[in-house]
Amino acid sequence: MESLTWFVLLLAGLTCTHAVGTRETIQNLPSICQVEFRFVLIWTHDCACSVLTTGHIISAWSCFQASPSDRRIRLGTATSGWGGITREVRSIINHPLADLTVVRLTNLVLLGPTIQNVPIVPQDHSVPQNEPLSIAGWGSTAQGGLFTNSYLYRAWLESKNITLCMNQHPGRVTLENLCVGLIGSAGRDFDSDDAGAPILYRGALAGLASFGAASSNNNLPIVATAIAPYTNWIVGAAV
Repeated sequence: MESLTWFVLLLAGLTCTHAVGTRETIQNLPSICQVEFRFVLIWTHDCACSVLTTGHIISAWSCFQASPSDRRIRLGTATSGWGGITREVRSIINHPLADLTVVRLTNLVLLGPTIQNVPIVPQDHSVPQNEPLSIAGWGSTAQGGLFTNSYLYRAWLESKNITLCMNQHPGRVTLENLCVGLIGSAGRDFDSDDAGAPILYRGALAGLASFGAASSNNNLPIVATAIAPYTNWIVGAAV
């Protein structure tokens, strides 16, 4: 019994170690949503997304490589896999070059305190280096720790030098990307559950988390798809 008690205490300590972000309410981030994947009869959290319109969401293309029938969207809740409302996917519009997709929902959603569309940065409005940004999601990218819980977290980051980022991720980064990391650190470890997670700059969507290193001790930046090069395409797709 004593050893079991110590194991529980150790597990709790590991869960809280190296916390990065803070727990958020859906009222503070009403534009965030969840991409769920169906495995047989069970739906599980797969990625993050953002509400574009009452009938469209935006996320990473890498989150929608399976059939639309095996994906659904959960909106209006800060808890992974529970609460809010769900919508099935009607169609997927992938950008031909970027890790970016606009998804049309089968039914419209009603906007309110827990569901709102996200503003997006203007076309070609790039984020300068060393600017404060935030990332939100249900994985360890924002939450930190060795284990994650089911609640929404947000972490504060800063934009990193794109040329240096190209050297750190050789052959995988272009000027159409946005690289981010912890303030005062070289980068931030990345959890694939946070693919598609919104990166906000002054309240507007500036990037979608795409890839990074899982265990680099925050030495490598997260690479996001920058929104600014594709704003006009996004607006045209969400009609």
